[in-house]
Formats: sequence, C-alpha cells, structure tokens
Amino acid sequence: MQFGGGIGSKISIDEVAAHLWSLGELQFKLHAEQLAYEKFNQTHNQTINVFHCSRGFGKTWYFLCKLLSFAIKNPNSVQFYFTKTNKSAKTIVLPTFRLLTADAPKKLIQYRDHDGKFIIDNGAEILLMGCEDDPSKLRGPFAHNVVIDNAGFLKLVLRDYVVEDVCLDMVRRRNG
Repeated sequence: MQFGGGIGSKISIDEVAAHLWSLGELQFKLHAEQLAYEKFNQTHNQTINVFHCSRGFGKTWYFLCKLLSFAIKNPNSVQFYFTKTNKSAKTIVLPTFRLLTADAPKKLIQYRDHDGKFIIDNGAEILLMGCEDDPSKLRGPFAHNVVIDNAGFLKLVLRDYVVEDVCLDMVRRRNG
C-alpha cells in the first residue's frame, strides 16, 4: 500500500491506521503497560497464561487486540473468547470491540450477533461465548487461541472443566 502523493504529501492518521489494521499490526492500540505485558508474554511462551491485573487495566481491550491481530495474520484461524455469561459478552466485550475497531476498515471485520462470531475478511473467526450459560456447548473441534475473560470469577468446578477439558483439548489439536 502506498500513501499520499509523493514527496511533500501528508499521510493521514486514518490511512496509517487502515494500513496497520490490514497488516494485523495492532500494537498502536495498546498502552505502555499492555505492551510491557506483551513483551513478557513473548519471552515466556506458555500454553496457559494468567494475566492478573486490576480493574480498568484494559484486559478485554488487550485480548481483543491479540485475537484480532492473530486472526488478520492467519486466514481461516479459529479462536474463542469466553466470558462468564453471554450477557457479559454483549455488555462488556461488544462495546469494547466497537470502540477498538472504530478506525478499522469496515469490510475487514464484521460481527454476527446471531452466532456471536467476529468474522475477518480472510475467513478467520473469533467466537464469543458465555461459560455459565451452557458449558456443554463450549467444545469445538479445535482452536488456535482461547481467552477466558475474568476466569477467577467462574465457579471452581466450571473453571477447571473449561480450562482442562475444553480449552486445552481444542488448543492442543492445533499444537498451541
């Protein structure tokens, strides 16, 4: 992608943002502490990561950036974003998603409310689901990545089931 009209021309912020979105390079959407966590996470590559931080840190924002970046860079990938309930998915994650993607090219990412999927124009999907509503529906054939938002607030038995019997199985099938 080329910007502007040559020497002396100006590149708009919107053009730069659209280009970064098209590449899946979303670090520009993160604040300094989120970037520090990202650096830590990259140097400690583990199958399971626990992100313990205070309210208002931007966990939902951070993980949406990570999943969207991966989805844009990996056509036909499948990822899951689990919240406590479907209601929390719609009241917390969706408004954050809309704010986060306000500067993204409109055709790049769509949300389908009827099945709770973010669809990327390259065929990648991010499924948004509540854990407590019907845990038996959480299973999928595989997943490249899984986020469990606020897992500490899930009932212990449910959390163990979701992590050990659902998420790990799906991610292991993709060597995650």
